[in-house]
Amino acid sequence: MRTANVGSGRQRPPRVSAADVARAVGVSPATVSYVMNGRSGVSEETRERVLEVAEELGHTSSARANRLRSHQSRVIGLVLTDIANPFYTEIAAGTIDAARARGYEVFLAHTQEDPDTLRSVVDAMIARHVDGVVVTVLHPDDGDVVRSLRSARIPLIQLSRRIERVEADFVGIDDRAAAAEMMEHVVGHGYRDIVTIVGPRTSSASAVGGGVYPYRRSSWYSQYRLASHQHLPQ
Repeated sequence: MRTANVGSGRQRPPRVSAADVARAVGVSPATVSYVMNGRSGVSEETRERVLEVAEELGHTSSARANRLRSHQSRVIGLVLTDIANPFYTEIAAGTIDAARARGYEVFLAHTQEDPDTLRSVVDAMIARHVDGVVVTVLHPDDGDVVRSLRSARIPLIQLSRRIERVEADFVGIDDRAAAAEMMEHVVGHGYRDIVTIVGPRTSSASAVGGGVYPYRRSSWYSQYRLASHQHLPQ
């Protein structure tokens, strides 16, 4: 009977654990874990020594060690409303492609308009030290989420929706101008009894400033009758 020669061929180097690094540096495994996860509570001198030894022993790659030294995770958070909505699916795909082209990965989550889920997701992203967060779900009463990101010094980008009083980058359209242009198109085709269906009332993409529909300010408003203005349930 033939036996397989398990010793032949190329053997993998032994796996180096956090405990191995800790013994080599003379610190606790918990300290190594803090360093590898980018958490605070470790002196810069100890952090550098742990990363240096971890790289030498093969516990982490040079690229990861460099990221940890620079306190960058190379991960971006993306918070969507509902991933099943094709609009947000396209946003997710575009964000992931653009991020990867620049050496970043994306931490993706969706909230389905639930404020508690939003807070939980953002807390998780802060704990993982993401380098920035793109949010499509902000409502005017989500100020605590913005404050949490500010406290963690994590950049915020508002996408599609925004809290207007928040100083943060915004990517989106002029909803007021878009609504007026859309209604001009409809009225221009001779329609007069018009129903509009929009999103949640607290969404900046659906809400209208001052309680007045943007198209009511147009000179041609008297040409039609708004039969109904419906909001989708939150």
